[in-house]
Amino acid sequence: MKDFTKKRTPITFRVDEDTFEAAPAIPAEVLTDFAVKFADVESLPALKRVEALAEVLEMILKPASFELMKSRMKDKEQPIEIDQLNDIIAWLMEQYGQRPTQPLPDSFPGRLNPESGTNLTETTLVGVSTFNPSK
Repeated sequence: MKDFTKKRTPITFRVDEDTFEAAPAIPAEVLTDFAVKFADVESLPALKRVEALAEVLEMILKPASFELMKSRMKDKEQPIEIDQLNDIIAWLMEQYGQRPTQPLPDSFPGRLNPESGTNLTETTLVGVSTFNPSK
């Protein structure tokens, strides 16, 4: 019998004193939703692009971690800033096998699974490395 079980390791990270936990893998349906939702993200107005960043996190962070992240994104005393979000999303994508071959431009190209030839998006992610909400 062929066994397709995968060993998955927990994905956790810290911002200040808070620890966040992401899903150990991106489920197939979530990946499909992600690709559809973010096909034209570069053309969105600034506010919609910030919302898109939050949607990315909601898709991959566990619910309690997402709620904490969302509250920290509005917290004036202990904020998570846009550059931190860019770094977090880029790091998370690396954890899922998305490895940029060069410094990240306005898009985030790469393959989710090099063996399968599956490209996470044929277009852009969220412009995670150079995201500027004022664009």
